[in-house]
Amino acid sequence: MKILHSIALILFLLSSCVEEPSSTKADGGSDSITWAPPAITNVEVYINRYTLSPTDGAIGRPNLSYWSKNSKMTYFYSLDSNGEVPYKAKITYKGKHEGKDHYVTHISYPSETGIQTSERTIVYEGKDIELYKDSTHRIGIRPLTSNKDS
Repeated sequence: MKILHSIALILFLLSSCVEEPSSTKADGGSDSITWAPPAITNVEVYINRYTLSPTDGAIGRPNLSYWSKNSKMTYFYSLDSNGEVPYKAKITYKGKHEGKDHYVTHISYPSETGIQTSERTIVYEGKDIELYKDSTHRIGIRPLTSNKDS
């Protein structure tokens, strides 16, 4: 009887140590991001040379409608100004947390000491988010402004 009790106790302890499958989570921890289609798919990433014009620059429209669990959903955009070091934006859709879309952004831009980069995690809720701005350029993500090709 003691042996059966010991085996039952061991099985109970072992079963309580089993982790949830990690395939449903994008990141670990209690604030996990769930792999799910983005709530807002009509977005665009912009690199704007705002000193010349509010519309001068590059606009990229990630196609988030083809979301799948197996896709990294990473998009790259670049703007080269007359052979100068280009401004670059990379955006990766990570998933959802509490119904909100989460992205990781990587921005590269020229500086006096060379190329600088920054990484930022954002929660996108359908409003313009400026990711970077200097004296001539700005980079951000915003709602789709037009269905025309840029």
